[in-house]
Amino acid sequence: MNIRETADTYLNAWAGRDVPGLIDVFGVDGTYWDPSAGELRGSAIGEHAGALFAGFPDITLEPLAVGEIGVRTVAAHWRMCGTHEGPFRNIPPTGRKVALEGASILEIEGDHLCSARVYFDSRSIPEQLGMQVMVQPRSIGQSVFGYGVNLRTGNAARPGAFALTTMQVRSPEEFEEVRQYARRMYVDMSGMPGFIGIFAGGAGDRLFTAAAWEDTEGPRQMVHHPAHREATQRLFQAGWATSVMTSVCTPTRLSYWQRCEACNAVSDREAAGGRCRCGAGFPPVISYW
Repeated sequence: MNIRETADTYLNAWAGRDVPGLIDVFGVDGTYWDPSAGELRGSAIGEHAGALFAGFPDITLEPLAVGEIGVRTVAAHWRMCGTHEGPFRNIPPTGRKVALEGASILEIEGDHLCSARVYFDSRSIPEQLGMQVMVQPRSIGQSVFGYGVNLRTGNAARPGAFALTTMQVRSPEEFEEVRQYARRMYVDMSGMPGFIGIFAGGAGDRLFTAAAWEDTEGPRQMVHHPAHREATQRLFQAGWATSVMTSVCTPTRLSYWQRCEACNAVSDREAAGGRCRCGAGFPPVISYW
């Protein structure tokens, strides 16, 4: 088999969603690399491809140009298209159609690939799925940057308690595992009586949550829900994280400042009795948290 035929076997395995065929063309020592997966070999290549095929069951790969660029090297320009109908990298199915163009540089020895280096815009698929892709520094001085989440339920009640949690983890993998549990908890919390909203996030090796409730009894509901129970078991029974701080606090002072639509002045709504000093009433409270 010449190098072009081996390259076609590789491309056809992608086009045909043929995981065993893809693993076979790499042989024992072949490596695969792309910007999102990093370097893979052996069964890990099949797992990567299988996850992609599961997330996009109708995925197609169309070679746009394929040619030999060296004695053992083939370059391929391709277009991949598919519909997001299954879970993909912890993203629930969106039903969105995506298209991605890229290029593969294939180093070939006989009928096996020594390496496949795949190049594409790693922002393209997440953006097409409706995700935010942010570029920011990891740190500046003592400041460490990360991600944030705000969940608002539409409950405009005055907060009577705040549940605050911080966790320090040991690795990026543990950081991501905590995030997955947190997403499940947000779904549970959004339907709980007395829940107002939450700010949460993480940076470096730290994650935090700050949830607002109508009263101090509200946070106790969490212990009855599966995601919270599982996370607690991971912490106390499976050696998860290095430290955790939990607390339920009541506000000693809480001001809700609003801008008057009539005169543009800003006043403490509660201290002003719901009416601006110009005499106009304030609009309804949107949300304290």
